[in-house]
Amino acid sequence: APAAATSFYSVTELPFTPNDISDVGQIVGGNYLWNNGIVTDLRTLSSADTPAYFQAYAINNNGKIVGFSAQSYATGEQAFISDGTT
Repeated sequence: APAAATSFYSVTELPFTPNDISDVGQIVGGNYLWNNGIVTDLRTLSSADTPAYFQAYAINNNGKIVGFSAQSYATGEQAFISDGTT
């Protein structure tokens, strides 16, 4: 008889290129956070003026995200840290 196999993993296609994944499964890349199947555009969290350039580089196991944003090439980059909601 064939052996029963259980899959320990599932594959999920992301709408962005990931830069980092935490041990709890949160993923960041570009201007996005993926958390439990929900994709959040992090550019909308920074201020009323959506930055033109945004890059989330890393996320830790507490959900803290680090990266940079800029209104334009002329204004220069500003570092940020976010918890994915503010």
